[in-house]
Order: sequence, then structure tokens, then C-alpha cells
Amino acid sequence: METGIRERETSEVSCGLAFAELVTETIFCVSRHEVDEHIVDGGADRGIDIVYIDHNIRRINIGSCKTVLEFKNSHKFYPAEEIDKIISFIDDVLLHHDSMLEKCNGMLAAKVHEIWEIFSSEAYEVAVHLFSNRSTLPKDARERLSESLNRHNVSLFEYGLFELSHGLVKATKPRFKKTLKGCGETSAAFEDTGRQRNCR
Repeated sequence: METGIRERETSEVSCGLAFAELVTETIFCVSRHEVDEHIVDGGADRGIDIVYIDHNIRRINIGSCKTVLEFKNSHKFYPAEEIDKIISFIDDVLLHHDSMLEKCNGMLAAKVHEIWEIFSSEAYEVAVHLFSNRSTLPKDARERLSESLNRHNVSLFEYGLFELSHGLVKATKPRFKKTLKGCGETSAAFEDTGRQRNCR
């Protein structure tokens, strides 16, 4: 995961933004050249870093990312104070508070408009995703967030260091076909991409 962040980090792309790009590509399967279309991180982002609308499964994915620079800090919990921002944002979006747009940056405001347009004619589910290369939420913060999201039938997904590392390994795992076939009582054949070897 640290390698993926470093690959995306530049003088113009902070560690936090690189992390948001990495999880957007990995978790939502967004191509690298399209990832910026879904990143809303920056000033006045209301604690939201990613808005990815998946029209195939009719789901609006809202992501919040928190990263630490050093592995030794990965034991720290996802900051509980960020939960209030997420709760407030979800309430404003789903209750259609027009005044919220004054507190959103341009990219986030555009995504909110897109969400409202979808809701005006179609039924999409909403999911909140918490991404962090540190420990996940403390129990009291998770309960508070879950209770608030449940009022709107919004799903909650958490991705800590373990989940993200597993997902990144899985996403980069090479794909190849292998087949084991019996070939006699004392031997077996191992077939790999069309080539067959006898093993005794």
C-alpha cells in the first residue's frame, strides 16, 4: 500500500490525495486516468474525499479517507471527530438542504447536484465507506455513525489497514490458469497455460 501511495504522490499530489486516488482505483475499479472525476478532496470538502456513483448497481458511494505517513502510527483509530462531518453531510444530502452547497467546494457541489438529479427520478442506494491505513473506528463512534446512517437506510463499510492491504494484493495478483489432471496410478500431470509436465 505504501508503494501505491508513493507512486501517486508528487509535489502537487499530497499523501492524503494519493491515498484517495489509490483506494478509488482499487476498491471501485476506476481506471487511473478517470480517478480525478470522483475525488472531491480539498477545502470545504465536508469530510468527504470520494463520491463514486455506480450506475451499474445503482449505488452512490461516499468515501472518507484518513492516512498516516508512518506505519508506527497505524494503530491509531480513525479520528472520531470526522464522524460528525460525515453525519452532517449525509443528512444535508438526503434531506435536500439547498443551503449545504454554500459550504461545499466546486467538485463536491457538482456531485451533490448529480445525486439530487438521480434521486428526482430514480431509486439508488447510498453507501458510506471509511478508508484508512490505521485502525478503524472506536466502538462508540461506530455506533453513533451507524445509528445515524440507519435512519436513512445507508450502508456503512470500513476498510482498515488489513482490509486495504488484502484488497490491494488481490487486485494486483497475476491471473493464470492451472489445471491438475490424473495420469495414471503413480503420476499426475500439471497443466499451465497449455503446457503439460509429468511429475512423479
